[in-house]
Amino acid sequence: MWATFLRTHATDIWACDFLPVTDLLFRQLYAFFVVELASRRVVHVAVTRHPTDAWVAQQLREATPFGQHPTYLIRDNDSGFLGGAWLHDGASPPPFDEPL
Repeated sequence: MWATFLRTHATDIWACDFLPVTDLLFRQLYAFFVVELASRRVVHVAVTRHPTDAWVAQQLREATPFGQHPTYLIRDNDSGFLGGAWLHDGASPPPFDEPL
């Protein structure tokens, strides 16, 4: 059932996640990627030392300029993902219909 859903809606699905990266001085960085599922195209990349809910929400807003956004966003339930940050900072939520 999940495979059928992904095939049917692949053009309407993006996925995002963090990738831990170590720099030349052995400091921890976090690369945030947003990928379009159908084409596997990287839509947005950003790097930070300290990801916060507000930072993630801002990156998702920047990844969706001019109203171009998917219907679904696949993400994990990590604490770094949008614990309702836009509700507290007065900003508008990212424009996804349903996070998966």
